[in-house]
Amino acid sequence: MLVAHDMPLTDEIEMLGARPKRRAPEMDIQKGIVAFLRRALPHAVVAAIQNERGADGRTEGARLRYGALRKASGVVAGFPDLMVLLPQRVVFLEVKAPRGVVSESQELLHPRIRALGHPVHIVRSIEDAEAAMTAEGVRLSASTGRRRP
Repeated sequence: MLVAHDMPLTDEIEMLGARPKRRAPEMDIQKGIVAFLRRALPHAVVAAIQNERGADGRTEGARLRYGALRKASGVVAGFPDLMVLLPQRVVFLEVKAPRGVVSESQELLHPRIRALGHPVHIVRSIEDAEAAMTAEGVRLSASTGRRRP
């Protein structure tokens, strides 16, 4: 939980270790975005959708069974990484590393979600997430203090 209100938000997030690293930049970016949104939207529910969990180190047959089990249990390929639940609405955020690309399953699913009336934004930074929420007309109680280029 972010508590040092006397320092800039981005410095506080970096202090908590949400700085992008080489090994898992997307996860590190996502952690920073979640921390920011939970501070900026205390009335909202910000939840991660853990869709990309793999079955590494297993036999081919075990991986296929594991994938079938996940699909049967409701895992949907291409589902956005974050869901922001607000009064009467939901905003979805797909977190990408600076050079990350949208997958084929995301290219197929995201338009379907939008067609149902729910926005989906591709974000690569805390500033992108702030801009996405602002574009959706969501009032934030905190700001990164930085402008998107």
